[in-house]
This record gives sequence, structure tokens and C-alpha cells, in this order.
Amino acid sequence: MGKLVKRSQRIAYYGVPTSAESGGVTYTRMTKFTSMSKSKNPKTYSRQYVDEDASIEDVVGYAESISYAFDEEVGNTVHSDIANIADEEQLGEDAVRDILIVFMDQDGESIGSKRAVKRSYAIIPNGEGDKTEAYTRSGDFKCRGPQVFGEVTSADDWKTVTFTADT
Repeated sequence: MGKLVKRSQRIAYYGVPTSAESGGVTYTRMTKFTSMSKSKNPKTYSRQYVDEDASIEDVVGYAESISYAFDEEVGNTVHSDIANIADEEQLGEDAVRDILIVFMDQDGESIGSKRAVKRSYAIIPNGEGDKTEAYTRSGDFKCRGPQVFGEVTSADDWKTVTFTADT
């Protein structure tokens, strides 16, 4: 029997903007999330030809989304950015961020690197404050572009990472 992939081996990093002027980001580990469930949401093309008894269906695209929930934590830059998008009701490109998924069980080409995939998502907040123990927020990250495969390295014990796309 094969070895299972643990959920903790897929670590998400969020592109926290460093400044509006520079357009730079710091890919920061997404901590204190109680839910982060991905749905591929395939788009299909279905048809039946008149000379055949069965229909045919092809996948023609994806509309990936990630549902999220977290206990809001003071000083957490990822939580602060998502909360700011919700509280200010930001629209369009102002509510788009990159998320990296790092495969901690897959080494990259460079020494000490790990494989990763990056994608842009629209931040879609939809709920907050529904617990009494902690202030919670929830919503969805909805696909805003193609996947970019690459690798990441970290100089701070995987708190933040630097992404390099495959060539």
C-alpha cells in the first residue's frame, strides 16, 4: 500500500502586497486557517452526435475555487489583508491576490527548494463573526488566471518564500 500525502504537506502562501507603488508582494504562510478546501469546478462541453447512442463530454476549462475560514489573529498580515479587502469592500483588481501551494514532499531542482504552483485569485469574502470564541472570517478565493508551476525557497524556516517559475 502506498504512503498517504498528509494535508500538512500542502502549505499555502498568500501574496501580501508590500506597497501599492512598487507592486511587490511577500509570499507569507497562511496560518490559523480552519478550512481551505479546493474545488476544481471543471467546465464541460457535452454533446450527442446523431449517429451515436451515447453522449460525449469533454473538460474544456476550469474555474477553481478555494473555500476558506480563519480565526482572525492580531498582527497576522494575511488575515489583515483579507479583512481589509472585506471591510473596505474592495472591487476588481484591488481584491486579487496570488496564492502559492507548496508541495513540501516534493523537492525542486535547486538545493533546498520545493515544488509549488501559483495562481491569482479574487478574494470573495462572505461571512464573519459567527463564533463566540474567536472572530472568524470566511469566503472563497476564486480563480483569476492560469496555474504557474515552479519552485520556492525560504530563508526564514518557511514563514515566507520566494517563487521562481519554471522556464
